[in-house]
Amino acid sequence: MASKFLWIALMILFLVACGNKQPELMVSGADKVQIYFYNSNGLMDQPLVDTVIAALPDINEMIAGSKNGDECTPTGVIKYLKGDSLLLSVDFSLQGCDELSFIYHNKLSRKMLSEKGKAFLLKFMPANINDVAWLKGTWQSTDNSGRPVYEVWEDKGQNALKGHSYSVYMGDTMIIEQLELKQKDGVLHYVATVNQQNNQRPIFFAAQPRPNMQSFIFANPQHDFPKLIRYQKETEDSLTAYIGDGMENSFLIGMSRVK
Repeated sequence: MASKFLWIALMILFLVACGNKQPELMVSGADKVQIYFYNSNGLMDQPLVDTVIAALPDINEMIAGSKNGDECTPTGVIKYLKGDSLLLSVDFSLQGCDELSFIYHNKLSRKMLSEKGKAFLLKFMPANINDVAWLKGTWQSTDNSGRPVYEVWEDKGQNALKGHSYSVYMGDTMIIEQLELKQKDGVLHYVATVNQQNNQRPIFFAAQPRPNMQSFIFANPQHDFPKLIRYQKETEDSLTAYIGDGMENSFLIGMSRVK
């Protein structure tokens, strides 16, 4: 009789423990994952990430616990698919909010985003014009002969920065290139019009996933040179620019803020 009561007591404890344990989120059968980001026009038409599910951290690894408090404005959406069928859509919020939100078993679940999940998603977060506002001002570097070269960026409104680079030689100002940072089709672009190159037509470089929040990278694989342009903020008054093809042909330019 005692053993029977002990068995019942153990069963009750087991059921209570199971009731208190949050079940793991299962995305059964998903074979593909897509990551979309929001921009000023809403959700992007095309995903920035479209890959096999094995390339994404397990959804449970991206959850650090339940979330309370006010809802966050979503930064983007993770979509789990089987073929073309959507299995689960997860809103995520970054930059101070760190939240996942989704409907699971017909209930709204709000979860804290783990550091691993946040770091993964930040790698793909596209740059926007607000991210490059620190670039405004006048920056100085030197050319191969040691003469100063200046790069100037100004806010021109309409989600754009206008820039130009120039040098001064024997009292004369020589414009090297006209520059612009602007949103095009929901993606930030670096636009360069270089004197005596490309028949004075602008060359567009599209923003790429960033290694960190202090840098932004632009690419145009079809252009002969450069194919990649990267600005890395070192301090409030210094930056490093990378100009190259992503391989051996490249150079770095250190710039200091003078205004």
